[in-house]
Amino acid sequence: MAVAPLIPGTTDQVRQDRILLIWIGVGALVTLLRIDLIPWINDEPRLILRALQANAAGHPAPDGLPGSLGIRYFPVIIWFYQLLLKCSYDILTIAFCKILFCYTLFSAAIFSLRRFLRCRAIFLALLFVSPPLWFTHRILWDNCFLVPLVPWVILAAAWFVTRPGWGRLLAWLIPAVLAIYIHPQVLFLQLPSLVVMVLYRKRWFFASLRRFWAVSGLGTLLLLPFLVRLLNSHFTRGSSHRHAAPWFAGLTGWRMFCSRDFAAMLPDFPRVVVPDFPWLRWFVQPLHWLSIYFAAGLFGLGVIWLIREGVRLHRRRQLGCRQAFPVQFHRGTIMLWIAGGTVVLQSLFFMVTHVHDFSHYFNGTWIAYYLIMLSGFAMLSERLWMGACSVYTAVTTCLLFAVMLRIACCGGAVSFQYGPVLGDQLRIARQVARYRTGNYRWNGQTPASFNFSHALDTLVKLEWLRRQTPPTAQTPPLIFTVTFRTPRTPWDAWQTLSVQSAVNTNKDRSAPNRP
Repeated sequence: MAVAPLIPGTTDQVRQDRILLIWIGVGALVTLLRIDLIPWINDEPRLILRALQANAAGHPAPDGLPGSLGIRYFPVIIWFYQLLLKCSYDILTIAFCKILFCYTLFSAAIFSLRRFLRCRAIFLALLFVSPPLWFTHRILWDNCFLVPLVPWVILAAAWFVTRPGWGRLLAWLIPAVLAIYIHPQVLFLQLPSLVVMVLYRKRWFFASLRRFWAVSGLGTLLLLPFLVRLLNSHFTRGSSHRHAAPWFAGLTGWRMFCSRDFAAMLPDFPRVVVPDFPWLRWFVQPLHWLSIYFAAGLFGLGVIWLIREGVRLHRRRQLGCRQAFPVQFHRGTIMLWIAGGTVVLQSLFFMVTHVHDFSHYFNGTWIAYYLIMLSGFAMLSERLWMGACSVYTAVTTCLLFAVMLRIACCGGAVSFQYGPVLGDQLRIARQVARYRTGNYRWNGQTPASFNFSHALDTLVKLEWLRRQTPPTAQTPPLIFTVTFRTPRTPWDAWQTLSVQSAVNTNKDRSAPNRP
């Protein structure tokens, strides 16, 4: 089957490796910068709290967090945090280790992907400065661990197709099974991967009944706990019809490579970046819309490429070709068939479940959408795709710095999706921990920017453990009132970083701002 390559390749592999390493370094710098500015809202403190409780009980956590569709996830990520809590109770240290682990795994996967496709580094540079991917690397949520893991799944599947063997099958099976136990949304990627592997290499799978039953038995054995839990789950609808995703929601995975979702996460963004500098919107707003047009346009071109090659395949089969899936093919073509099947399953998921199309539903399938976007470059001339890719990467880089500036200046956002940053809440928790009382409650007049009191409770418990000062009983209980002040300029944010929060009690109205 004569097909166009996924993306234009190059023969200078060493130079492209060096360029990609530079981008990996840039991504590491922005990802590990200012850990205290990460979000700390709902599920992140719940994961840490369950890990604390399991460590106190002296055994691994038996269950994970419940999902929106009635599935209780496996506690793989809680076990990960249990190990980190064995080493330190400092939440900033835990966050740094998690972010470093995920980013290292992600960088290694993208580096291996470039070597496998033998493409130019500029095509993958965008992944290290994409605002949504930057955000998912930094958050302590469970399904964010899928972001660095799914490239290994699709890479191992294509690697197996090029040269089948037991070792390469295990290289696909291990990350695939681990990803399922983290979050089942990755099934949208794994099922097409398995189908493509079998279609391309069915002679290897069915060479003997012994091999067939060995592969089937191994897969069933590894997935048995997941299947048992899935059958025992009580499924529910994800949301009301009023908030259901549109029918085309499965085609919007390109949002992971632009700043589209930050308009809802950070109120008034990109119209407001720094409140006292309104002129910045004239620079950021055009870039915001340009990134959306770039991502959607490239994805549309990639879909056209995929449909065109699918029609060619169908015609080949109609002509009676004995081998519709030949041995000689471009490596990227394998990934494109997997990506196409992933998008179809993701679209069916939104249509059937009626869940809201939150961006985190694409954490397990983002690589499929990016590969389809890359195939859009095959529709362009060399001069055009080189210029478009360079401009697109520059635009997302500028938007990433705009997002970072907005979060640093405003200390998060008065929104459900981000809330006050971890550093501000940690300063409050350290002040509360100084009173060494387990008998306290939060004032009911907490501002709207603080949505979940258990987030502060978890930080207070961590501070008690870190300082090795267990709480004492106190009557009557202390009442803490929390206020978050929003600075208006970047200089104000840095100068008043240690006094952005205030803690008042019914005993001491002049509680110090510094721990």
